Amino acid sequence: MFSFAQKQNLKFEHLDNTLGLSQNNIICIFQDSRGFMWFGTRDGLNKYDGYKFTVYKYDADNSNCLSQNAVYDVKEDAGGNLWIATWGGGLNKFDWKKEKFTHYKNDPKNPNSLRKDYISKLLIDENRNIWLATEQ
Repeated sequence: MFSFAQKQNLKFEHLDNTLGLSQNNIICIFQDSRGFMWFGTRDGLNKYDGYKFTVYKYDADNSNCLSQNAVYDVKEDAGGNLWIATWGGGLNKFDWKKEKFTHYKNDPKNPNSLRKDYISKLLIDENRNIWLATEQ
């Protein structure tokens, strides 16, 4: 058996806050079906299109923004919707067309709401159920 190795010239591009990333401490990375790269940090959600970053952050004066800056996970469902797990802000659904977020949070008066707003992981199963890993 013979094998031949070819010289590979690998090139790495380092992306950091000097290029527009909100923070260098990345918690999660996700590539969506459109090809965008999403980076969750403790200081916002960052979308990278291959050239520049768009940063989404919490803003107390904007009810359509991200609900919390600490982003722990990002997943995409079969319909192309992005789901964002935050630590302290519950679950967010991103509307591509309007570039706004819908929030799903704990409501002590509603037993059907999220149990906790501290979400560390998301999973979307084959039946399109969204599973959340939360604090206790």
